[in-house]
Amino acid sequence: MIDLHTHILFNTDDGSKSIEDSVSLIKEEIDNGFKKIVLTPHYMENTKYNLTYLENLNKFNELKDQVKDLDIELYLSNEILVTESIIDLINNNTIKEINNSKYILIELPLNGSIRYLSTVLFNLNTKGYIPIIAHPERYVSLQNKKENIKILLDYDVILQGNLGSMIGTYGNKSKKLYKWFLKNDLYQVLSTDIHRPNKINIKKALKKTSRYIGKNKLDLLTNINPNNIINNLDIEINNKYFTK
Repeated sequence: MIDLHTHILFNTDDGSKSIEDSVSLIKEEIDNGFKKIVLTPHYMENTKYNLTYLENLNKFNELKDQVKDLDIELYLSNEILVTESIIDLINNNTIKEINNSKYILIELPLNGSIRYLSTVLFNLNTKGYIPIIAHPERYVSLQNKKENIKILLDYDVILQGNLGSMIGTYGNKSKKLYKWFLKNDLYQVLSTDIHRPNKINIKKALKKTSRYIGKNKLDLLTNINPNNIINNLDIEINNKYFTK
């Protein structure tokens, strides 16, 4: 499998706090069947989580050296809290797409809405980028009214679910919405969003998700689609639920 959303890079955000923890997290990922991991530290403009891609690169190379004997491929990107200046941040190398592809991981505020969201998504699509929307099942605006997802599906976006949502890691509302997204075939990617060692029972989450959608679908969401994203290939984006 391939994990596109993690907070494994040490001392960058609310994830790993040491290189030792980062190594432990990578070993945990390997034990759960992951062969490739994208490290996506938060980038939140005007907050303490605002290290640039180049600032993170030295830590990334240090970590790669620590795990060079392990059977794992690592990539460095970001999870960007949506901002009107996102195109400029990409252009000046402050933040980074996934493996220099057209795909970029974007987070929305957990609470509330964003008046300029449509403009940001439109601008990204116009520039050739496809936003990957991190864990939509966790957003209160969607939990309260799941039909709000139409705001996102008007654009070329990919929806990425957190595996831990299946086992209640983020509460019952996230679990319920996660299953609704799966049922309606709206996710294109499932990831761990892992922050700390041994905080998510990944095996249990994978097993329960597999029982819910089947092994072939799970393979599509955790292996085939993520691999295509890393290699800058097209994947099918499904918004038929609201257009049929």
